[in-house]
Amino acid sequence: MDAYSCGLLVRSFIFPLPALHFGADALLQVHPQALKSVGLSKRHVTQTCQLIAAILHLGNLEFTVDRDRDASQSPLFLGFDLSTQQLKAIVISSDSSVVHESAVHFDSDLPGYGTSNGAIRGPDDGEVTSPIRMCQWLEAIDLVMQRVKSAGVDLSAIAGISGAGQGGAPMIRKEPVTDSTPTIAAYWSEETEKALASMDPQRSLAELGHLAPHAFASQDSSTTQGLAYERFTGPQIARIRRLKPNAYRHSARISLVSSFLPSLFLGSIAPIEISDASGMNLMNVLTCAWDDSLLEACGGPELRAKLGPEPVPGGTVLGKISNWWVERLGFSPDCIIAPFTGDNPATVVALSAPGDALLSLGTSTTLLLSIPPADTPPKRFTTSHLLAHPTTSDAQIAMLCYKNGALAREQIRGRDANHDWEKYNQLVESTPVGNRDAAVVRNVDVLNIVAEFLGVQPSALENALSYKTEMVKELCTVFLDADGASDNRDDLAKTLFHPIRLAKRTCQPASLP
Repeated sequence: MDAYSCGLLVRSFIFPLPALHFGADALLQVHPQALKSVGLSKRHVTQTCQLIAAILHLGNLEFTVDRDRDASQSPLFLGFDLSTQQLKAIVISSDSSVVHESAVHFDSDLPGYGTSNGAIRGPDDGEVTSPIRMCQWLEAIDLVMQRVKSAGVDLSAIAGISGAGQGGAPMIRKEPVTDSTPTIAAYWSEETEKALASMDPQRSLAELGHLAPHAFASQDSSTTQGLAYERFTGPQIARIRRLKPNAYRHSARISLVSSFLPSLFLGSIAPIEISDASGMNLMNVLTCAWDDSLLEACGGPELRAKLGPEPVPGGTVLGKISNWWVERLGFSPDCIIAPFTGDNPATVVALSAPGDALLSLGTSTTLLLSIPPADTPPKRFTTSHLLAHPTTSDAQIAMLCYKNGALAREQIRGRDANHDWEKYNQLVESTPVGNRDAAVVRNVDVLNIVAEFLGVQPSALENALSYKTEMVKELCTVFLDADGASDNRDDLAKTLFHPIRLAKRTCQPASLP
């Protein structure tokens, strides 16, 4: 390279010496004595000339857009969503474009487990469990990964894995399971960490017999994340401790579904993520640390060790993927595993910005509000629930959750739309937005008078007259039109008058007709 062909010098408008060449050897031949005269050793002179030559040649690099570059060279990211009814896997690129989606529906793809809507009722009264021994969930992971790989996804390009699991579902790892072991949670041996780390790549996940038999699903008689409802992990642990003290005493670790999944990828038991931990009744949602008084109330002094380390934020790098996935499916050994969170926090992260409100029509009907960080913490109420935000420090999520809303929608779909969701959607879209036909009291002054006589709030009386409760697999509320509310009004008047009529007949003199 001569001076005139050095783009860096030409662009800088420096007039070079015509005889100067810019290879490292040429530079050494021209000015070695000049460099030595400033005190540089022969080695330093050589390194300096090489650096100068590299800089000058660097200025001649040219660039173009390589539109033929294989997109598979870009990093990919794998996410999982383990709900009550299905396991979904989604692969996205670094710009969040969807590369591939696969799903396994528990009832239809794995019918041998006998689930209905992904769960099995019993054996005890009020229990709803999700089978994991030899193992619907593990078999579902095997199956969904086979589908992802068969679709041509380059698993070696996946740089990170995370996801979401059923919120608040507890899993307990303990000594070997016997027939008398309760199915309230999942039980693993005390050698779980060792077993996870030594999984045989020649065997599928479903063949790994040390994994758990059952885990609680979310379909029961409560809501989530606030008061000590019976399905929360804390009250469930207290129940196990009270009814099955031996099982609790020999348990080694307690996880949620959201920490069970990354444990499989890590080859070790993963810590619990802060937002899903908010729904356990065991963590202080403002400090994101286990609360000693709650731990003591639910599980005694040994519970802290069973839960493992303090909950971790969603952006934490838990570690690299275990060798089982590298050898069996071809993942890169550098693939990182991030914490999984609950289904509702994952919805907030994916679909909202601070201040947004979301209505989620899942298995439960849930209203979510993303609360940005503030100097003062949000107020806490027993009528709603407060979660730590999984990825934004000092932010929270407010939540209202109503149980099993999907069951009511599915009942209406079956009754009015022949079990067809597309037809159901068409029927919904064909009706006016809102509850325009719902009845309200027109003469509010009369409503106030009646309410005062009855000793109730006017709004409560109006609601009692304009709504009706029906049994749709369970109790649900129906809006009434003006005619329906009028019928309700007349029925209430008759009901109120009935004891008066009885009293009149009882007190009436026998001589009167």
